[in-house]
Amino acid sequence: MLVVEYKVLVKIDPILAREKILEVYFQTRRNISKTARTCGVFCNTVKKTLKRFLEEGKEGLRDKSHRLQNHFNKTPPVIEKMVVEIFDQTNYGVRLISGRISKKRHLSFLWHGLENP
Repeated sequence: MLVVEYKVLVKIDPILAREKILEVYFQTRRNISKTARTCGVFCNTVKKTLKRFLEEGKEGLRDKSHRLQNHFNKTPPVIEKMVVEIFDQTNYGVRLISGRISKKRHLSFLWHGLENP
């Protein structure tokens, strides 16, 4: 059924590779394990591809980002602005900037939690 193996095809064109999985899935009368064996992938790969296709259509076959949408420990914009201003004025490093901000704002935080601007 498949001329090119899934693992090779996914490197060339991921969308086409996922379309081939769906094609084999419908040819095997919707048999997930048979599709997985034919394509040389795990059953979960077939299930995930099918689920994304049914929920989102052809758009669901595109690669998804694994990046987190929210950064939970993000520095508040006010503090970030202060860090940049102090750095621009004094060219201080992380320790001196964090010390200066903690004195101004009566904050306590560890200097190793900051990165150089």
